[in-house]
Amino acid sequence: MDVASEYPMVRTGYLTDSISDITRFYQQKLGEPLKTNGNNTYRTLFYNYQERKVRISLYRRSHVTEVSIMVE
Repeated sequence: MDVASEYPMVRTGYLTDSISDITRFYQQKLGEPLKTNGNNTYRTLFYNYQERKVRISLYRRSHVTEVSIMVE
């Protein structure tokens, strides 16, 4: 993840992967989240990264998962 110098920053995209697979990806890259809310339909992961608060929101609908990342 490359963190720019303009905050807050929000990035949104869509993946065909499940929420569980995406969660595992971020756990491998960023470690265990400080906090997790949700289930297999929606989930929010909370991290601190490069001294910034990071919130990763996942929302599954149809056959895609919306991924929104907010860096404060």
